[in-house]
This record gives sequence, C-alpha cells and structure tokens, in this order.
Amino acid sequence: MTYKAISNPLWKLKNEFSHLSLPKHVSFHGAMPSPKEAYEVIHKPSMEINDRGRITYSNYFYGKILQTMEEAQVTAEKLNN
Repeated sequence: MTYKAISNPLWKLKNEFSHLSLPKHVSFHGAMPSPKEAYEVIHKPSMEINDRGRITYSNYFYGKILQTMEEAQVTAEKLNN
C-alpha cells in the first residue's frame, strides 16, 4: 500500500447562515449545495490510500483526525516506510 497526503475540498456552511437548518458540511464531489451562496469551499487534509490500484481516502490515523497538511505529510512518510 502507498499513502499520499492530499488536500480534500468540501463545502462549509458560512456562519451567517448557521441559524438555518442546513448541513454544516457538504461533499465537494456530489451535487452542489443549495443555496450555493450559503456555502464556501474549504480544504481539509486527507490521505489517499492506494492498495494495488484500489483507491480509498481517510483522514483518521493513529487515533485522531488529521488537522494540518504538514501532519498528513509526516503521517504519509511514516506509513510509506
């Protein structure tokens, strides 16, 4: 298996719309959220895992969620060695 740190985009609900009953986060790779003006694109660190051509993604390693790209890169290096 090989591990690669990536920046995963997602839609995040803007603070001024938090009083509405809208999802706080929406996948960037699905349908566009509605209303679009209530959301902004943010990037979160994640890990691409390649297992003999099968690609999966995770942001949870060693009992915690990856918080920074630096942390994701260090984790990828550790897992690849």
